[in-house]
Amino acid sequence: MTLRGLGARVVYARRFEDHHVFTEAELAEIGEEAVRREAELVVVTQKDAVKVRRDPGWPIPIYYLAVELEITFGEADLWRCIEGALEKGDEIGRAAGRER
Repeated sequence: MTLRGLGARVVYARRFEDHHVFTEAELAEIGEEAVRREAELVVVTQKDAVKVRRDPGWPIPIYYLAVELEITFGEADLWRCIEGALEKGDEIGRAAGRER
């Protein structure tokens, strides 16, 4: 579900690369643009929320959109793959420990 899908009217959107570290200048620019476009609030991803100060100094509130994962098909296969990867990782770890 997207913000628009939830009924929001998006007046400004800006994308950043994954793992982006926000600069103070970028945060100031986002706040200024949101105010200029008369946004009521700013929404960031839950992942990015930890990289943005709780109060970036904007005159409008900032919220984050929580993301949940629901597996609708192939859950058993996914868990088998995860368990296999963990077992392989354990084997590699034990082998590395013997090499010391």
